[in-house]
Parts: sequence; C-alpha cells; structure tokens
Amino acid sequence: MRRRRPRGRKGMLPVLLPTVIVVAALMAVTLYLFRAPTAVKPAIVLPSPSPTWQPAPSSPGVSPTISPTPPAPVSPPAFAADIDRTNAQQILSELKQPPEYSSVWQVEWFWEGDSSGPMERRVFAADGYTRAEIYDAGRRLSANLLTGRTRVFLWASQGSPYHPTARGNVTVEDEAGLAAYGPLLTCDPAEILSASYLVWENQPCIFVESQAAKSKYVHAWWISLENGFLLRMEKRLDGVLKYSCVLQSVELYRPSDEVFRLPDAQLAMNLD
Repeated sequence: MRRRRPRGRKGMLPVLLPTVIVVAALMAVTLYLFRAPTAVKPAIVLPSPSPTWQPAPSSPGVSPTISPTPPAPVSPPAFAADIDRTNAQQILSELKQPPEYSSVWQVEWFWEGDSSGPMERRVFAADGYTRAEIYDAGRRLSANLLTGRTRVFLWASQGSPYHPTARGNVTVEDEAGLAAYGPLLTCDPAEILSASYLVWENQPCIFVESQAAKSKYVHAWWISLENGFLLRMEKRLDGVLKYSCVLQSVELYRPSDEVFRLPDAQLAMNLD
C-alpha cells in the first residue's frame, strides 16, 4: 500500500491567505477610525493696539495690578489756537460759573525760607448767598464769613456771636485770602501780559498772566473753560512764588440750608 504524504505549511497557504487579508483590512480600518487626532495649528491672533494705561509696578512674583483707565483726552475747543492777550478779557467775560456749588480750596503764602503752610477754605453757594469756612494751618476752623444780598455776617465758631456789616465792607477774597479773577475783566488790557489755551488736571483752561501797572507781582491764572471756576492762581515776585490758591474739589449741587444758618440758629435768608 502507498503511504500518503502529510500536508505541510505550503499546503495550508491557500487556505490561510484570504483570512489574513481580511484581518489586515479590518485592522487598517480600526486604526484609521481610532487614530490620534492630528494637531491643529492655532490661528494667529494679532495683538490689540496698546492701551492708554500701563500696568502698575509690582513686586517680583506678584501679578501686576492694572491701573484704572484715565479720563479721556480733552479735546480743545475750536477757538483754542486763537486765544491770546487781545481777546482774553472777552473770553473770560463769557464764562458762566454755576450759582450753586460746594468747593474746597487750599491757600498758602510763601516768604524767604518758609511759608504759612497750606490752609483750607471751604466755600458754599446757593440762592445768591455764599459761606466761607476759614481753617488755619492746623486744620482748625478759625472764622466764618457768610455773604448775603445786602449784608455780611462774620463769626469765629459755632455758638459765638456774629457780627453783621454791609456787603462791600468785607469780601470773601480779602477775609479768606481767596483769589478771584474778577479784576481781570475790567483791568487795563495792557496789564494782560499773555494768554493761551492749556489743559491742567484734565480741565481745558485759559491761562493768563497779568501785572498791574504799579505792581511788581506777576499773577498767573488757570481758569476752566468748562465751568468758569478759577482752578489755580499764583503770585510771583521776580519769578519767586509768594502766594498760591488752588481749587482742590468742587461739587455742583445745592448745599443744604443748614450751611447758611447763623450761630443763633437763624437762617441768613430770613434776615437779609
């Protein structure tokens, strides 16, 4: 009898080949479906224009604090470039200061090697009445001056007697040492040395320098074109500062009637 030869690997190849092809195809599909996502290139974002504020300085390792956005730049009025000494008085005469307000001022006198120290003045206005509280360098209330329509009332502190006098005998400017640009409106035009437009403390101003005919002092004035308030005034002798008056703050609302009450509890409005 003839013995049959056993099948080897070569004989199994036709049977296994189709199976291998199918498995390989399935694996290829699986790998495609579950492949790792291809990294996407991020879109290029252009930087924003530089802000008008800058980060505040900070200590190493501490995130910087962003400073608040400053007020918007002040746009000069159309006539700003035309302001000069020849039309300064006309411009000043057209300014209208609000009739009701509460303000805080700082005045100081200077002399060689020393000064009076800054002294506070608080001024309130309503219904044609003005009250000034005068503080000394130690921030103590030293005097009150209330100007009515026909009379002026003066007293030291609340509870002390007041002294009435006719309006015109005493002024807030003289008694409280406050500056006022009223004299600029009527002075000889030749006393106006210069005038121009500028921005001071974010306020559009007319800046005026003046000198009275028989005076050695030069006065510099910063006056708001927005509300007519005097913002700053300086008096100099041979270029040396001798006096300054600066508006610290102002609130444009009607003060309470209590502000105009005299030491005996009467309202000045009822006496004047």
